[in-house]
Amino acid sequence: MRLLFSPRVMFCALALLNLGCFLRVASEIPAYEWNQLFAWHLLPVSPLAELTAVALFVFNLLATFTRLPAHLKLRSAA
Repeated sequence: MRLLFSPRVMFCALALLNLGCFLRVASEIPAYEWNQLFAWHLLPVSPLAELTAVALFVFNLLATFTRLPAHLKLRSAA
């Protein structure tokens, strides 16, 4: 078992992913059906938020897997 590198980074990744998905879903109908200008401005923001969230998630996982496992970390500290 490995301890997560940063729970805060993981939470930020999850929050950004949810925000990006919400922006995409909430702005697709006004943009495509009603041709609302504000929705067309929000649509490009959603993939940026989602890709940033995935990048944060990958960074956190890579940083977690490069650390020593928890049982070896405790043994080397003693």
